[in-house]
Amino acid sequence: MKDFTAQTIAEASDSLFSVQLIGSTLRNLTCSSIKKYPTIDGKRTHRNYWNAESVYTCYHTWGIPAWHLNYCHCVIPVENKNLVAAKPSNPALSDKTFKIMVGSAGHVTTPSKRPLAEHDINHIDYYSSYWNQVYDSLKDYRVSYSFINSLTPILSETFNARAKIWLTENKSKCLEMPTQYIDKDGYPLINQPLLNKLNLDPRTYNINYFPARGIHRLVCMVNHPTLDWHLKKW
Repeated sequence: MKDFTAQTIAEASDSLFSVQLIGSTLRNLTCSSIKKYPTIDGKRTHRNYWNAESVYTCYHTWGIPAWHLNYCHCVIPVENKNLVAAKPSNPALSDKTFKIMVGSAGHVTTPSKRPLAEHDINHIDYYSSYWNQVYDSLKDYRVSYSFINSLTPILSETFNARAKIWLTENKSKCLEMPTQYIDKDGYPLINQPLLNKLNLDPRTYNINYFPARGIHRLVCMVNHPTLDWHLKKW
């Protein structure tokens, strides 16, 4: 496997995906890269070269499927202006407060302890508006995103009961919750004692605002907010 630039992927996608989008996605997934300084047209420039093995491992860890180029051509883009709400769905969570909540986890924790990819406020507003449309009752993406970020101080990194990542020799780290917040089946749950432990205001972090009570499922929903989580299970 060789290192590659975001430009390589952009060109392979027939420019359906921009260099900036590809680069920010790989950074959010904390893929490894190195800077090189090639000379192009007589000018010395810099390029990020992404480690192919690291990218491969990250995508399998997060369960991100590969898209065939023909499928990419069939995707109909959605205009942000049709989805972005005029104001947050949860009025108790102001923009100023929310920016602090989103940013704090990334500054006080190591990248490996972040259970979520980092999004800017525009992306979060977009996903919030999408959830407002697809869920029958109020399920707040902003609150869910902020709640998952707030878990980082109480998470511990282990390799307990983790098998090798599919098609690799690597093992992924496991982020574990304290045992008092885990049910009899071994799943971490959102409950009032946990919200109290995290010092989260119950007026903002109402349990009814979360689309799932299981934290493992909520992490998946927040990381992949446009999948069909809202459809009825058969």
